[in-house]
Parts: sequence; structure tokens; C-alpha cells
Amino acid sequence: MAVGIAGCQTLMFPEGFTFPFGGVERSFVRVYGTGFLSFDAAALSGQGPNARFPTDPSFAAVHMAPFWDGLGWDTSRFPAGNIYWLHREDAAGDSLVIQWRNVGFADEAYRTADLNFEVILWESGDFEYRYGRMDPGPASENWAKGSSAAIGYQLPDQSDADTRHHNNNPSLRGSLVGRSLRFTRTPAVAASGSYLWHPYAAVDTVSVTLTASRGDVADSQTRTIEVKPRPEVVLQEPAPTLVGESFRIGWESQLATGLRIIDQAGNERCRAAGQAEVDEGFCSLSEEEEGLYRYRIVATAASGLQVEQTLEVLVYEDFGALGWILWSGRLRLRVGEDEPLPRLLEHRGVRHELPFFGSMESPRWVSAMGWISFSPTMPSSLGIEPPRTEAARSSDVPPSPILAAFWDLLKCERNQWDCTVHQWEGTIDGEQVLIVQWSNFRRGTSSSFSPGSVTFQAQLYANGEVVVAFEDAYADPGANATAEGHYRGSQAWIGLEARGNTDWVSGNRASSWT
Repeated sequence: MAVGIAGCQTLMFPEGFTFPFGGVERSFVRVYGTGFLSFDAAALSGQGPNARFPTDPSFAAVHMAPFWDGLGWDTSRFPAGNIYWLHREDAAGDSLVIQWRNVGFADEAYRTADLNFEVILWESGDFEYRYGRMDPGPASENWAKGSSAAIGYQLPDQSDADTRHHNNNPSLRGSLVGRSLRFTRTPAVAASGSYLWHPYAAVDTVSVTLTASRGDVADSQTRTIEVKPRPEVVLQEPAPTLVGESFRIGWESQLATGLRIIDQAGNERCRAAGQAEVDEGFCSLSEEEEGLYRYRIVATAASGLQVEQTLEVLVYEDFGALGWILWSGRLRLRVGEDEPLPRLLEHRGVRHELPFFGSMESPRWVSAMGWISFSPTMPSSLGIEPPRTEAARSSDVPPSPILAAFWDLLKCERNQWDCTVHQWEGTIDGEQVLIVQWSNFRRGTSSSFSPGSVTFQAQLYANGEVVVAFEDAYADPGANATAEGHYRGSQAWIGLEARGNTDWVSGNRASSWT
């Protein structure tokens, strides 16, 4: 759906689907790039700033706002915006999904943010807001948490409205990633039956009146219901850690009087001591074997009500002293759950700097051929083949500085096998690191390839240390000696270069490196 910056588009619902809203069966909706929907046929002349619901009359046509803010797209990637819709049927019934993808902020300096959210409209009149990746890019982390956004809805006549979040008031604690907000219509109640109700307001008691009527005769009864506070917990997840080393699980809580950490075997590993530590604290743990460990953090309110969250911690073995090149049976940190990495690292908001041959450099360009360029100028091609001689390499193509993790004639035919390039940026052992990983690549020419596979990664630490690690590098069974040599690097360049300074471990198309 083409919805540019501060633009809108009318979405006519598929035949047979309508959405009841405000007492009217709706057959269309206007989708705005600034993160809201309207059932008003006329386009709004202005779309911001956002407001609490119910709004003043000038914004009465803003009806559903999953993330109403000053938004825009990186026009070099999405000149017409990036909004999609899907008509589907699931266990809850017929529904229509409207999804904003890869949205940035309106300020051009922050267009490379990556916000993803959607609205689901069910034929019953229920609707839900869901949030996926909410990466602020170069903007403040709080922006992606909605610090300047409005989240809520209002009926067209403004007789009913709800503000779940507006410029941090009230505040949705923690990240929006993976969260959902569901709005449910008040159902009709049978003459005999029950109604399940979920109060979310911060009150001590609420009065509920039930009225039964027949003709002109009615009878009412009122009951007062005690609403017990629900504890909340925000976790501080640790980075992957070495076997035997301590890691911290930190937390902040509200309305909790007790907090415990329980491991996957059911053992209590930690208990907060005193109210101050329940409100904010941490627990130091360690594990003696490598693996992915799962912990439950259980918070208890004074009423006895419990809530829990689960987190996972990767514990890995030390590979020994880190050097320039490390050939290993496993990667230090497996990368691959994220979206594939585009050729320009800065498209994903990466602003990683490290000392590289005496100056601070930022990795900018990644090639499927197994190299990363730090040059601010885009190389003439990201498919530059490795040189045949050292003299050919001195031509400075691709432009240095360059890190060659495994620069060779690598192929990625996604219609034939699963091969990807991914990135991960975070902290390992207290050091900021950017990891770029090439997974399941084959070595070959434009018309053929050597049967086998190679998976490797470049680890670029902020302290200047560079590690190239390999997980799989093998020729298929029955392959000839030439193919085996290819996957041992017989034709590959591995090393570094910056303005005439070089450190090539393997190159000049010489012998295999083992």
C-alpha cells in the first residue's frame, strides 16, 4: 500500500468483510503513515502532534492509534512507504490485518529507525495492536518505546475512548517489542450465565451494576468488587557469558512484595531480601556447562497474586586466547534469528566504531563474497572477486580499509539452499561487539559451484580486536581434492588492509590454510 510520509490511503475491505465500529458496519478505513487509522472518508488536513483520547474536535477523525507519532520512511528504500494488509481467518474469526513495516521517524536524521507494528480488525468488533521489532536506530531508545507517541482509540462520536499511552503518561513499562493490546466489545449477556471481566485501572474497588429487564419492568443489583494490584517486573537481561563466569539478572518491580528466580530444573536460585531489593536489584548466577539456560522470575504481590517472566541466557565455552584468526568447531555466538542484513550496514542503524590501523573506523559495506569495507564511499560493486596476485590486490578494489573474513568466489542461491548474511550488535564479556555472519555459502563460479558449505563470522570489538571464526567449512562427501581445498581456503583471502598497512593470513591464491 503506497502511503508516503504524512500521507494516507483508503483501504476498501474485501468483499464479505465488514468491521462494526461506533454502531456502523464499516467497509473501508483510511490508513495514515503517521501510525493511525480513520473511518472518516475525508482526509485529515493535519496529522499531529498526537493527543490523548478523546482528542479535541480537530482530531476527532483519529479513531485507532497503534503508534501515533511523527513517522516517516527512509525514502531511498521505501519511496512510497511500506504498509501492507492481509485478509485472513483464524480461530477468533474473520479478520483484517494492517501492518506498518520498517517505519522510521519523520526527522531525516532518524529515518533509519526500524519500527514494525500492526492492527488486527475482527469481524466481531474486537481489535488488537501488536508490536514486532522496534529498533530506534540512531534515535533515542525511548522513542521506540513510545515516549512521544499516543496509543489508544476513540469512537467517531467520541462517546467512548481509551488512552493506553500518551507521551509516557500513563507509561507502558519496558519495551513494546512482542507486546499486544486487545480491545474487546462489551458482549451481550444471556439471561442466565456469567461474564468474565479484566479490570486494568489502578483502583482499589469497582462497583458493578447488573440490570435485568422485561418490558417496562426492571430489577438491578450492585456489587462492590475488590481489585487487587498486579505486580509488574522489568528485566535486565545478561549478555552471553562463559562457562563458570558470573552473570547478572537485574530487575525493577512495582507492587511486588517478593521476588524469586527459578531455573529450568525447578530449583530456586535467588530470592530478593527485603523490600528495597524487591523493588530494584540483581542476582549473580553461573553455570558449569555450556548451553541455553532458561530462568523464571516470579514476582508476588501482597495479595498473593503472582506474575512471572522467562528469560534465556547463553553459556558458552572459552575458545582460549582471542587472536586475529580463530578456526574453531563452533561460533562464539550464533547469529541468525534476526532479519537478513542489507548490503549497507548503516541501513540497520549500526554506528559501531573501532580502532583500525591507528584511526577510528566504522564498518559500512558487507559483501556476499565474504568481505567488509570501512570506506565511506560505496564500492563499485559488492560482488568484487578476489584478486589472483598480490599486485592485483594493491589496486585498492574494493576500497580499503577492508576486512576479508573469507574473500572468495562465494555463492548464495536461495532458491536452492538456505544461505544468509546476518548481524548482531551487543556486549560480550563487557566489550561492545559487532558480529557479521555468513551462513551456508558455497564456493563457485557463475555457472557452477564446489559441493560443500562454509559458515563463518567476523567479530569486530570496540577495543580494536578482530576475530574471524568458522563453524562449518567442508566439502560434500565424495568431492574431489580441489573442492576440499576450496573450503580450506586455498583460493581465499583472509586478513586486513588499511591504507597500505596489511596483515594477510591467507592470500595470493596460494596454499590451503588449516
